[in-house]
Amino acid sequence: MKNDQNLMEIIETYYQLLNLDSDSDKEKRWMAEHVSFKWPRLTTLHMHVLAYIYTHPDTNGKSICCALNILPGTLSKITNRLKEEKLVDIAQEMNDKRGRVYRATARGNEVSTVHEGLHKIKDARLEDMLLEFSADELRIIKKFLDRILQVELKKY
Repeated sequence: MKNDQNLMEIIETYYQLLNLDSDSDKEKRWMAEHVSFKWPRLTTLHMHVLAYIYTHPDTNGKSICCALNILPGTLSKITNRLKEEKLVDIAQEMNDKRGRVYRATARGNEVSTVHEGLHKIKDARLEDMLLEFSADELRIIKKFLDRILQVELKKY
């Protein structure tokens, strides 16, 4: 019975973690406090696309889709929103009339820099917490997280 209780608690914690990600979660509120303009409501996926464009200037849609495992239609909606918010510029690809290339604007660079700063804070906190575990425990945690990722990437 104890394992059944542990299973239920793990599943509940998993859903609590998923629920932490929202359009107005504490990370997005923190970022809103650290940019010089009114914060646009962005999802985590918007942030990841912007971060990819920031670190890969003049990248094309196919590269972004492959790197982030998203569909072209999803990317189009996201990049159009980022353009509306003046976070990216979209240009036609030189060799492909239908292709587009993306580059972060000054505002997009600012958001990306703040986002990187947040990741450094979070990474340091996670690292400190993970130091409490033995090498064997870390291997189990890694295996568990890898399996969670596999579950999340599975199609319904």
